[in-house]
Amino acid sequence: MKVYSVDERDSVEEMAASGFRVMLVKAGRRVSAFNVDAASVSEAFAWAEENCAEGAFSLAARFELSGGGVSLMWLTPPPEELMAELG
Repeated sequence: MKVYSVDERDSVEEMAASGFRVMLVKAGRRVSAFNVDAASVSEAFAWAEENCAEGAFSLAARFELSGGGVSLMWLTPPPEELMAELG
């Protein structure tokens, strides 16, 4: 881990997440997606840990787009990396 001081004025844009997206990943490239709303990041992480039996999970901040759909910002390794590890 590398931590260093920054000038907070370098931010160009700030967005509030609509919630979280959890992807539960199992061997055989099986994925189940869940939205987690009205939760803190630690609560969403805990839910993912409790529900990823026999697999792994990816956690993302979820941003609803005005034209429909969502944008995801991965807070953990994305599902594709986990699929490669689990086989």
